[in-house]
Amino acid sequence: MVAGLMAAVLAGCGGGGSDGGIEGGSSNDGQPQTPNPVPEVAAPGVVSPFLGVWKNYPDNYCTANWAVVPASERSHKGVMPVSYEFTESTMSYTHNIYSDLQCKQLEGSVTLTGKISWAAVTIDGWRSAVRAELTYTGSKVTGNIAVNEAEATDEYEDNGKTILGIANNQLFIGDLLSAGADGYPRRFRSEPVAFK
Repeated sequence: MVAGLMAAVLAGCGGGGSDGGIEGGSSNDGQPQTPNPVPEVAAPGVVSPFLGVWKNYPDNYCTANWAVVPASERSHKGVMPVSYEFTESTMSYTHNIYSDLQCKQLEGSVTLTGKISWAAVTIDGWRSAVRAELTYTGSKVTGNIAVNEAEATDEYEDNGKTILGIANNQLFIGDLLSAGADGYPRRFRSEPVAFK
């Protein structure tokens, strides 16, 4: 799960009341969260907590209507966001595609991948937080699944500038509705997008 890993990224399918990978959602109205105005390039120690595979939250969420897979929009396919994977230079997220709307009969999977650049940032109340900029590079498909590459590009890059945070082994993404003039969100969504 970028769906992004982040759109109105990632507008694919996701849980927590959103319709997509790592896309917009509700804001966290708790404590103030204001990023530093000028981030610096993130040191390896800043990035390392984010690296690896994160399982989509909520687990086993089954839906339809993912624009990246046109057949699902016609309610012919079930879609289950599975995971996000981060390396120092890439972010990928994967959705399983099913031939039924209960996500029981697996047909294959779609993984969207892009470049990621990291920057250090300080956000009040968050120990592990970074800025991330995403650029879509392509998709990988298993099974006989048709992908709309234009939709994949749009979904991935709609959340091209975001913030990522970790709390209690859960991954949070920026709330797109809180984006400032620089394009980066000022606060996190209240629901996590993934967990370890």
